[in-house]
Amino acid sequence: NVRTDPIYVDVVIEERISREFSVETDMNESLLAENYVVKSYEVKPKKVMITGAKSIIDNIGYVKATIAVDQGINKSFDQETTVKVLDLDLNKLDVVVEPSSVQVSVEIEEYSKVVPVALVEQGNPKEGITVNGLTTNTETIRLYGPKSVLEKIDQLNVDVDISKIEKSGSFDMKLAVPEGVTKLSKEGIEITGNVTIAPDPDAEAAAEQEETVSTIIERSFEQVAVTVRGLPER
Repeated sequence: NVRTDPIYVDVVIEERISREFSVETDMNESLLAENYVVKSYEVKPKKVMITGAKSIIDNIGYVKATIAVDQGINKSFDQETTVKVLDLDLNKLDVVVEPSSVQVSVEIEEYSKVVPVALVEQGNPKEGITVNGLTTNTETIRLYGPKSVLEKIDQLNVDVDISKIEKSGSFDMKLAVPEGVTKLSKEGIEITGNVTIAPDPDAEAAAEQEETVSTIIERSFEQVAVTVRGLPER
């Protein structure tokens, strides 16, 4: 005779549910080349449907797309990766994921820093010209290069030779790349100068003389006695 011990077992039947979760990216950014950073991650699709026992679904802590990269990477790339579902203790959970893998786009760029733009007047204005001020709509600019170099730069000084400014208006200025910086987000900026031009003394004198001559008028007078002297009598 065959005997089973125990004769009865307890079976727990749980509700099976499906729930949508957003996928997080997981990449070791320390493997990037020196002076490079991740600008952005893009996951397609951004969300997956996870199906399993309700107790397990309620226990989900992370839904991750782990990205495998080689040491020293310095270029943007795309990668298809399997979605992992973990609890808060990073234990893998037994669930069904749809879709089971996602496409991840990683945008990598050189280390950069945004600094304010400062206009610095150089030289002296021409005679008779007063430069009241210089302005630009470009308030900030992004610098690219080694972190050790950029940390020492608080602003980008733009030297403007005011001896070449003759009137109010706007002009384009090419930007000089500071030493150690690899590139700027813009090659040049537009600068607007406010200028006062002193009056020309010679032109003023000529204008005054012309105004004096133009004010001479003629008048006729009747019944006025006129005495003529110095002319021979007839």
